Amino acid sequence: MSVIKKIRDNYGKLAGGLIALSLVAFVLTGSAESEIGKSIRALFTGGNYMVKVNGEKLENKDFQLRTKEYETVYSIFYNGKLDETKKEQMKNEAVQNMVFEVVMNNICDKLGIIVSKDEEKDLIYGNNPAEMVRRFPYFKDQNTGEFNPAAIKAVEKATDKEDPEAKARTAWENVKSYIRRNITMSKMNLLIAKSFYNPRFLLDKTVSEQSDKASILYVKVPYTSVPDADAPVTQADINEFIKNNEKRFTIPEGFRSMQYVSFDIIPSHDDSAKVMENITKAKEELATAPEKEIENVVNRNSDNRYYEAYANKRSFLSRYADTIMKQPVGTVYGPYFEGTSYNIVKILEKKDLPDTVKYRHIWVVIKYQGQEVKTDSAAKKTLDSALTAIAAGGDFKTVAAKYSDDPSAKSQAAGEYTVDITQKGAITSEYDKAFADFIYEGKAGEKKVLKDSNDKFIAYDYVEIEEQKGIQPTTKLAMISKELAPGDATQNTAFSKATEFAGKNTTGKDFDMAVAKEGLNKLSAEGVKPYDFTLQAFGSCREVVRWIYAANIGDVSGVFTLENRYVVGKLATIQNAGIMEISDAIRPRIEMMVRNEKKAKKIAAKYKGASSLDMIAQSEKQTIQHADSFSLGSSYIQTLGFEPAVQGYTFFKGLAPNTVSPGISGSNDGVFFITVANKWSLPMDDINKNMLINQQRMQSEKEMQNIDQMVRASLIKDAHVKYNAKNF
Repeated sequence: MSVIKKIRDNYGKLAGGLIALSLVAFVLTGSAESEIGKSIRALFTGGNYMVKVNGEKLENKDFQLRTKEYETVYSIFYNGKLDETKKEQMKNEAVQNMVFEVVMNNICDKLGIIVSKDEEKDLIYGNNPAEMVRRFPYFKDQNTGEFNPAAIKAVEKATDKEDPEAKARTAWENVKSYIRRNITMSKMNLLIAKSFYNPRFLLDKTVSEQSDKASILYVKVPYTSVPDADAPVTQADINEFIKNNEKRFTIPEGFRSMQYVSFDIIPSHDDSAKVMENITKAKEELATAPEKEIENVVNRNSDNRYYEAYANKRSFLSRYADTIMKQPVGTVYGPYFEGTSYNIVKILEKKDLPDTVKYRHIWVVIKYQGQEVKTDSAAKKTLDSALTAIAAGGDFKTVAAKYSDDPSAKSQAAGEYTVDITQKGAITSEYDKAFADFIYEGKAGEKKVLKDSNDKFIAYDYVEIEEQKGIQPTTKLAMISKELAPGDATQNTAFSKATEFAGKNTTGKDFDMAVAKEGLNKLSAEGVKPYDFTLQAFGSCREVVRWIYAANIGDVSGVFTLENRYVVGKLATIQNAGIMEISDAIRPRIEMMVRNEKKAKKIAAKYKGASSLDMIAQSEKQTIQHADSFSLGSSYIQTLGFEPAVQGYTFFKGLAPNTVSPGISGSNDGVFFITVANKWSLPMDDINKNMLINQQRMQSEKEMQNIDQMVRASLIKDAHVKYNAKNF
């Protein structure tokens, strides 16, 4: 029964959502032929698909189930706290994974990569299952804390019998579904990773590139030596340049960009005055309140509930800490403004306490959340047995693992904890005041049996204080905080400004003119994908993304309400998958690249067949420079920087020593002419050679660790994916 209770406690709320989602799915599928069913389906899916991948449609209901599954997995294995931003990120991940799975499964079907029922069974119910199964709660031996495969079937049977609403079972089924889908991906990754091999001749070539050295003299002729007027750029030039560099300008996935103005909701002077008025009244109440009323006073007046805070100079992270810590007991300090809040603090108590405490305990529960676990006498008897074993010289960890109800007693920690002074209030809320007072105010080496009692449980507790560090003056504080937030009038003013701007400027031209005239700051949201649920500048904003993908170039939006601001946007660019559209924003950069290419040809032609670097240097008023002792494998050359074309020419066998090379277009700002002064080889001994080869192999193995991302990018690249953004 204790296992079932734990499952109920941990997964009740989570599974409630999953059950509701299952009912929705039933309505969408089972009632699809009825008019009501069609209407509901249209409501959830926009009456059509959400994404189409190589002709296969993925609908909204599948997406909703997938996101719930991800939330379940995250809740179980990653401490479960999901804020709205994380949920939106999961939605984005769910869409991309669903698209990828369609592509991957089609490839696997063609390759004959399948997952048999026996494989699935072995990875879930076998003796060496998937890592998620091994980490799933409640599949551990009660005595050793180790994974127990036999516990899986036992828990399934127990939940089927004792949990008629299938709350915990739903969570477990979601985890199994997640595991099953990832088996195919693992097989594909393994197939590719195992087929990868670095031939010996490539490794030997790497060694050669490191051991062959060269020294050169060079002259760099800057592109600026040719006037821009002598290298005009036409649209035909740009088109030709893009055609010749098609891969460089190919966009694998479409996106859109929006320009926008933001009307920020900033607290006004009136807002500040109102908060100050409220917190000044709270200060008077806090100053005169008796100790037993402090908690109620804080909870009535503060944005944060009362917390029994203990602070020392290390833990009290405030620029007013030194001043506050010097105040006598009974003083109320403030108001003072810090962060985004006005605060007042009352000094309740001062004493010397340790900064950190290490303790261990054996905890035997009588009642937990109103349900009896053991009778009082049985619990006392269990604790007495534990104490007898310790007195007889038994190992504390072994005894704790056997007798304690503390979950950590079954793990390596074995009931041992280290806490700092900031946790004193938290410990008081978890156990009781006597427990907290004992571990912080007792002395190292002391031992005591307590009877803990609070709203959650009643238990016997044997506690040993192992170590106390950093004993120093500590202050008990009561704090009231009131955030300086914009009031209704402030928000209405900002909204009115945004509404007026959107109403007057309904075209892209009007938008740009108004921004310039009113001196507004025009911002950009770049590279927005149809499946995005969050944008870096906005946070969670699916409404904005939907508008972006429903608008045409130059359309101006209505007012979007975001956190602490209102936004009006203009659709600036639409970039479909394929060859890049040349927008006004990127045209200057491409023109510069084309112009530099033309200048490079002119410079190279001017000095074609030059007999010496001296002649080029004198003509261009440049100096001859020297780059010494570099190899083809060097990633950076002193005095040269990153110039791979120069490196290539240096080690090109067709370039004879003491001759002048043709003009070499540099990576950034000029054309190089080089003369190879010397080439030589530094023989590498076997130790260094083998070390370099091993480094290359290790680098390859490291790259294989990211095989999942490489496979994903490769397979998605050639897929035909069409997003129906309005249905997200």
